Amino acid sequence: MPAGTGGSVLIVGAGPAGLEAAHVLGKRGYQVALADAAKQASGRVLRESRLPGLAQWARVRDYRLGQINRMPNVALYLDSRMQESDVRAFGADHVLIATGPRWRRDDIGRWHPQPIATLNPSGVYTPDDVLSGRLAAGEVVIFDVDHYYLGPVIAIKLAGEGVRVRLWTTLLFGGGKSRHDKKKSFVLKAKRQQSVKATVVNFSCLE
Repeated sequence: MPAGTGGSVLIVGAGPAGLEAAHVLGKRGYQVALADAAKQASGRVLRESRLPGLAQWARVRDYRLGQINRMPNVALYLDSRMQESDVRAFGADHVLIATGPRWRRDDIGRWHPQPIATLNPSGVYTPDDVLSGRLAAGEVVIFDVDHYYLGPVIAIKLAGEGVRVRLWTTLLFGGGKSRHDKKKSFVLKAKRQQSVKATVVNFSCLE
């Protein structure tokens, strides 16, 4: 968006994207209202920063909130669920929806364009479920084709709570530094947990 000329922006969702948008638009001179249904800002960062080894991720929230709190033209409204009628009634010149994605239960995603037909949705849980404490008792199988950190970190979390975990994951070994280096460290840590049985597979065999 161009530099503000007195216009107003309503941002729905105070997760990492909403906070960054409010930060940038505030610096560009817009009157910004940032609303979120939760009682705390930061969205998924709030929950993921409580996972083993991810406490430093809270800086994503802390830095942006610190910047926003210094801006008189940015207002934060927490515990404020916005319906379509509320958004229209607010009367902002621009509206940005930043409520974030949700994990699917049928395995459709970046690497799987088709669902796994044999999955029983009643027995499938997502990272959102785990982070919200919604998980049935018993052994857990984590099918991780995210190619990043969350699968092994959830395995470490559940193992720390006494849950027996089977982790099926991919591990990309390439030269040099990459975002996969962090995943490697978490996978190796998960494999050291006595209650985690980790199986590293070649992604091509999952096609």
